[in-house]
Amino acid sequence: MYPAYTSGAKEYFNAEIAYDKFHIVKQMNDVIDRMRRREAKENEVLGKTRFIWLTNPDKLTEKERLKINKGSGR
Repeated sequence: MYPAYTSGAKEYFNAEIAYDKFHIVKQMNDVIDRMRRREAKENEVLGKTRFIWLTNPDKLTEKERLKINKGSGR
């Protein structure tokens, strides 16, 4: 997924690139975490919500849902 990896695989192995689910999800989680950190600096309600954002929404408790909704202005 990194440019060096992609170009190296194409150049030296003449291969098509396949991305696995683990690395795609990892990159998405990294982006979500960076966004959450940036937003938490402006909205103190979002403090200490990292694991809530990384949890499957269907598995959130009512308290966690309320905290996210309060932080998003809903």
